[in-house]
Amino acid sequence: MHRLLEHVRRHKVNIDGNVTTVMVTTLVLEGWQRKLDPEYDAMSALQRLLFKVDWAESLFYTMEGVMAP
Repeated sequence: MHRLLEHVRRHKVNIDGNVTTVMVTTLVLEGWQRKLDPEYDAMSALQRLLFKVDWAESLFYTMEGVMAP
């Protein structure tokens, strides 16, 4: 996320305030998590959760239902 924010700043791209709030909150929570348990990698756990095949299929199915005529 740090690299992403660097690119955003360098290229003067505007990000919606809600998205920025989520990003900053995630960074703060990750910092707290590292202080509580330095060996646990919250971002890795989050990646595994979000990029599961079943999750992606479920999201696609949901999006089809929302976009249906």
